[in-house]
Amino acid sequence: MRYATALSVLLLVFFGVVPPLHALSLPDVPLDEEELYRSYERAIACGFATWHTLVDRPISRESFLRLLGEVSSWDEEAAEDIYADSVGYFEKDLALVGLEPEVLGTRYFWEPITTVQDRVYYLDSPLDFRRLDNSDGEKLENGFNHFLDVSGRGQTSEYVSFFYELQLNDNRETNKVRFKKGYGKFRWMNFALKAGRDSIWWGPGLYGAWVLTNNAREFDLIQVKTEDPFRLPWVFRHLGKFGFDVAHLWLDDDERVHQDPRILAMRASWMPFPWFEIAVNRTTTYNGSGRPSYSGLSEWWKVITGEEDKVGGKYDNENFVGYEASISMPFLRKLTRGKIQGGRIYLDRASDDTTVPWQEGEDQFRMVLDSLMYGMYLTTGKTDFRAEYARSERITYKPDKYPAGY
Repeated sequence: MRYATALSVLLLVFFGVVPPLHALSLPDVPLDEEELYRSYERAIACGFATWHTLVDRPISRESFLRLLGEVSSWDEEAAEDIYADSVGYFEKDLALVGLEPEVLGTRYFWEPITTVQDRVYYLDSPLDFRRLDNSDGEKLENGFNHFLDVSGRGQTSEYVSFFYELQLNDNRETNKVRFKKGYGKFRWMNFALKAGRDSIWWGPGLYGAWVLTNNAREFDLIQVKTEDPFRLPWVFRHLGKFGFDVAHLWLDDDERVHQDPRILAMRASWMPFPWFEIAVNRTTTYNGSGRPSYSGLSEWWKVITGEEDKVGGKYDNENFVGYEASISMPFLRKLTRGKIQGGRIYLDRASDDTTVPWQEGEDQFRMVLDSLMYGMYLTTGKTDFRAEYARSERITYKPDKYPAGY
């Protein structure tokens, strides 16, 4: 019965997520393009674009272009600034999006070098090293540190695109080139399948999120997600828009207690209104040397549902469960007579120790060891103000079974 129920939900989502529209596969906008993501957030906070999600990143170039199209229709100085600051990045994409599908199928291209970023830091610290925030786990050694990032991209058809980024890291400890990011992306209708290496950010904040962020190193991954929020069919279309994201991540790390563990990450979001989004997400860190592995539908069902997640048992994995909510406030433009163009308030909460009613001996949902973050964002259109508060449990970063975290 439970499998039939799950299948029914999947079919409902499937027929809602596949609109009769042509879609183009374009690489995602990398998370380190911080100015673009600030413009994206500003547009949503000001109400210049609606029904766009900000909390499941990276975001596709096509979604950015759709947002900029909405922004361009506004006769507001703040909207014009957002458009002017962002549109130049998408020059090649604009040329592709305007083509008919039968013409697009013949327009393959490869840009060996799309962006080049050169950075130099100097660190003088009593500590051996310091990690950079929101920077794919990069760390600085004492003395000079040089990072040279070179990215490229390409298009093999209307359905398939690819992206890669190489990095030279030069300091007193190392001098090497590494394959920082790279993936192939297949898009069909509103589904996107990505395979390769990339970063993921789930959460509404700027300085961090509890479950997945680019404070961690890039993940080797396979990911299936909806590119844009979608409506369910029939009478359910009045419920608003939904989204989902499922990813399987591999951690390549031989220095852990349990070497090379894996992460199953799942996320679902709901936008009942254009200005309000809520989401639930979960990651399960499992496997690795000395830890159980799973096979068969029944075993994976127990992993996904956590119904036999008992201390010391076969399914005793490291589970993070969280929820978040964000509210955009474009009404501030009228309320302040244009002095403040818009804003957002948001909440992000996650727990490493959670009970659910379908576990033996439990009768309610409880988040025991939880971490909490909430914030407020305001913008004048030219200047942004943000305040965030965070309270975390030690176990958020040092879980018992995988103390190295990710």
